[in-house]
Amino acid sequence: SGSAVAYFDDLALNGKIGNYTLTFESSTLASATQSISVAHGAATSLTVSVPASAVNNQGITDVVVRVLDQDLNLVTTGTPSISLAGSSSELTGTLVRNASQGIATFPGLKFIGEIGSKNVTAAASSLSLTSLTSTVNLTYGVATQMVLSTSASGAVNRMTFTTPAVVTLKDISGNTVLDSSATVTVSESSNAVALSGTAARTPSSGVVTFAALGLNGTVGSYTLTYSSSGLTDITQTINLTHGAATKIDIVATAATARSGQVFGTQPSVRILDVDNNLVSTGDSSTAIITAALTGVSDPSSVTLNGTVAVAAVGGELTFAGLGLTGTAGNYTIAYSSPGLTSADQSIALLAGTPTAINIITGPSNAVAGAGFGSAVSVELRDASNNRVLSDSTTDITATLVSSSDVSSRAVSTTIVRVTNGVANFSSLNYTLAGDH
Repeated sequence: SGSAVAYFDDLALNGKIGNYTLTFESSTLASATQSISVAHGAATSLTVSVPASAVNNQGITDVVVRVLDQDLNLVTTGTPSISLAGSSSELTGTLVRNASQGIATFPGLKFIGEIGSKNVTAAASSLSLTSLTSTVNLTYGVATQMVLSTSASGAVNRMTFTTPAVVTLKDISGNTVLDSSATVTVSESSNAVALSGTAARTPSSGVVTFAALGLNGTVGSYTLTYSSSGLTDITQTINLTHGAATKIDIVATAATARSGQVFGTQPSVRILDVDNNLVSTGDSSTAIITAALTGVSDPSSVTLNGTVAVAAVGGELTFAGLGLTGTAGNYTIAYSSPGLTSADQSIALLAGTPTAINIITGPSNAVAGAGFGSAVSVELRDASNNRVLSDSTTDITATLVSSSDVSSRAVSTTIVRVTNGVANFSSLNYTLAGDH
């Protein structure tokens, strides 16, 4: 030095704030000391303290932002405004606060969004500072909704759905809730069908699969409802189709049967499944159905005429040209097809068209002019020799066709109308004696 005073005009202290001692020494002089207090410098950075993980839509522990100088000392002066920002605007709560004593605390924040790593940054615009990015691992929250990931489909009566329904338990942001234990139940309210299989199931990794579920009942469109306590129901429609063919059903019985004639009403039949649904598709819908008489002797006194074996169309069949020929009476017609339960009906066969007159009681010896000793009775018969009971309109004439006295062949009361197929000549009389 040029005098007894030494000037240290470029000294500075860098580091942590606090109280320090400066010592001044010279080799030939006694040393001297002084105390000095180091305060923080100007704000140069922000730090953000966040929890390592967070649950979706649930409050996280307080986020703390610190204002630091270049040596990481807390800048306790001023009240700069600090703002927070999260990934894709998923951070919610009060995101702007003023620092106090160099610290801004943000309570009650939460993330709402897809699970995964989420970024948090802080900024102090008045200081032109932005923090480094801190990350939080966001996990799924509590289940708040059900999602029908896969709709049930392929509903065939009495069989399990070809595609089972899959329901996923999700939180408010659509994240699958892997640890959910909520019971999910499927139901159908119509009285026309019943669900088969296990209707109430618990999830595995947040997913419920309704395997081996089906519908039994009447074909049609139905609504399946999936429900779980505390969650909003979800629904789907499903179309139930017929099951396997099991039986033949008579829609219209054959009727008005007269020997030698086709039925006045031809029989109609259909192919049904176990729940009486029409089997309108598949191989069984075109099965050949055979009509046949049952319980008759061999040889039979009656035959079923017409084309007796016909293929159904769309599960339905109306026969054409069927009829019975033979002895009048009550008979049974069965309709059958291999592998199906048959159906049968009773039918009464009546006489057919009159083809002949048969003498029931013939004339006997008589006294001329005094009438016959007993009435003469005749009847109408069809080709199968059945009395035609249905005929009460035909007139029968008695005619004298030969006589020993060719000059006179008179016979009285010669025309009689039949009643129920029978004509009684009660007043016949020969006017002349002789052989007639």
